[in-house]
Amino acid sequence: MVVNPHGGLLSEGYIHGLNHHFEAVTQLRHSAGVRQVEGAELALVTAGGGPFGGANIYSRQHP
Repeated sequence: MVVNPHGGLLSEGYIHGLNHHFEAVTQLRHSAGVRQVEGAELALVTAGGGPFGGANIYSRQHP
Protein backbone atom coordinates (compact mmCIF):
# COMPACT_ATOMS: atom_id res chain seq x y z
CA MET A 1 0.00 0.00 0.00
CA VAL A 2 1.46 3.33 -1.04
CA VAL A 3 0.85 6.32 1.24
CA ASN A 4 1.42 9.98 0.28
CA PRO A 5 3.41 9.59 -2.97
CA HIS A 6 3.42 13.41 -3.20
CA GLY A 7 5.12 13.90 0.18
CA GLY A 8 2.04 14.31 2.32
CA LEU A 9 1.84 17.29 4.64
CA LEU A 10 5.62 17.74 4.42
CA SER A 11 5.27 19.24 0.95
CA GLU A 12 1.75 20.66 1.01
CA GLY A 13 0.79 24.28 0.60
CA TYR A 14 -1.87 25.52 2.98
CA ILE A 15 -4.94 25.00 0.83
CA HIS A 16 -6.86 22.79 3.26
CA GLY A 17 -5.81 19.43 1.86
CA LEU A 18 -6.68 20.11 -1.77
CA ASN A 19 -3.23 18.86 -2.81
CA HIS A 20 -4.18 15.39 -1.51
CA HIS A 21 -7.25 15.32 -3.75
CA PHE A 22 -5.23 16.57 -6.72
CA GLU A 23 -2.62 13.84 -6.17
CA ALA A 24 -5.31 11.15 -5.94
CA VAL A 25 -6.81 12.22 -9.25
CA THR A 26 -3.37 12.52 -10.86
CA GLN A 27 -2.53 8.97 -9.75
CA LEU A 28 -5.83 7.60 -11.04
CA ARG A 29 -5.31 9.28 -14.40
CA HIS A 30 -1.86 7.65 -14.51
CA SER A 31 -0.23 11.02 -15.12
CA ALA A 32 1.94 11.38 -11.98
CA GLY A 33 5.27 10.88 -13.75
CA VAL A 34 8.02 9.57 -11.45
CA ARG A 35 5.57 9.46 -8.51
CA GLN A 36 3.19 7.16 -10.37
CA VAL A 37 1.94 4.19 -8.38
CA GLU A 38 1.80 1.25 -10.75
CA GLY A 39 -1.74 0.03 -11.34
CA ALA A 40 -3.42 2.77 -9.25
CA GLU A 41 -7.20 2.25 -9.42
CA LEU A 42 -8.48 3.34 -6.00
CA ALA A 43 -7.54 6.28 -3.76
CA LEU A 44 -8.61 7.26 -0.24
CA VAL A 45 -8.18 10.88 0.86
CA THR A 46 -8.82 11.79 4.51
CA ALA A 47 -8.62 15.02 6.43
CA GLY A 48 -9.15 16.11 10.00
CA GLY A 49 -10.08 13.96 12.89
CA GLY A 50 -12.91 13.41 15.29
CA PRO A 51 -16.37 14.71 14.44
CA PHE A 52 -14.96 17.20 11.92
CA GLY A 53 -13.01 14.67 9.85
CA GLY A 54 -13.99 13.40 6.48
CA ALA A 55 -12.94 11.04 3.71
CA ASN A 56 -13.38 10.65 -0.03
CA ILE A 57 -12.83 7.51 -2.06
CA TYR A 58 -11.90 7.96 -5.71
CA SER A 59 -11.80 5.16 -8.28
CA ARG A 60 -10.51 4.87 -11.81
CA GLN A 61 -13.36 4.54 -14.28
CA HIS A 62 -12.96 1.89 -16.93
CA PRO A 63 -14.44 2.49 -20.40
